[in-house]
Amino acid sequence: MPRKRKNHSRNVESEDRAAELERRWQLAREMEERFEEHPLPEYTEAERIEDSKLALSNHIGIDEHSGPPNTVLFFVELAPSSSQRGSGCRFVTCDKKIDEGNYRIAVYPGMYSMYGSADFYHVGCFEKLVDFSKVEYFNHLQPVTRRTVALRGLKGSSICDGNYMLDGGAERLVLEWMASMERLIAQRDGVHDEPLDPAFSDLLYRAGSSSYRPKEVKGMTHSEYRLLSGPLAPIESDGPEDDEEWDLFKEFMSMDFRGVEDLKEPHSLSRTLSAWRTAKILASYDEDRLTEKGKETKKNLGEKAIRAIRRLSSIPMPDFQAAFLRSLGTKA
Repeated sequence: MPRKRKNHSRNVESEDRAAELERRWQLAREMEERFEEHPLPEYTEAERIEDSKLALSNHIGIDEHSGPPNTVLFFVELAPSSSQRGSGCRFVTCDKKIDEGNYRIAVYPGMYSMYGSADFYHVGCFEKLVDFSKVEYFNHLQPVTRRTVALRGLKGSSICDGNYMLDGGAERLVLEWMASMERLIAQRDGVHDEPLDPAFSDLLYRAGSSSYRPKEVKGMTHSEYRLLSGPLAPIESDGPEDDEEWDLFKEFMSMDFRGVEDLKEPHSLSRTLSAWRTAKILASYDEDRLTEKGKETKKNLGEKAIRAIRRLSSIPMPDFQAAFLRSLGTKA
């Protein structure tokens, strides 16, 4: 008799479990029907982008709900060679890698790593997240050059190998873009913009021209002056009789930056760098690596332009000797 009671209990438990499963299935079907009749609003791409904008503004400390401003920088850099053949772009709707040798934005420290490593974006993708006409974003922008690479938090071996640092042409173009934006922002906001020292202005815009006459620039080291007047000169000339000198800024700056209306163009930086990178590839590739269209485009560049682009494609390295001597308290 006790065994029968035990079997009876098992049957009751089995029936209870079956009833509970049926109840859950019925509830699931009702929920499914309810969602079909009243679906949840779709999380659109636009909403995802807006959330990413908010996260970035929180990260750099400019949102009303964020804490004090952080020392986060937006580095414009050259993507180095890697075993992954490029890095992923953090923009929420982008599924393309950032190719080696392409220009990118590195947000450092980043938002998505517990160790604070950089977040990478295509320049064009990052321009969809920030408005560089606003000083709270613009002031975080920093090109990675021989003078700023220490801020990037890189290993010494990476710096010595020339990784991440911009080539000469990209450096000059990014700095000119920043100077143009800063001038228009000051004009828009009614802030007085101090003119450049004439000798410095000549060095920045006329070096390389047959008519350029070197002048001392106060506060500038000899090594920096030699770079700006030689390898980084924006002008390429065939001599005094050359009335069509090649000008880096006229060839590649995407806009004239003549009025504050130009601040509304969101992709002027990426367009400038994209045009420069294309020219670099054309100037450096042998004919057998180019398509017929590429060969024709390279031919149209002309010998003088190719010579200038190749010169500006090199990466100006830090002056390691001067840095070492400074660490010893010795003048370079």
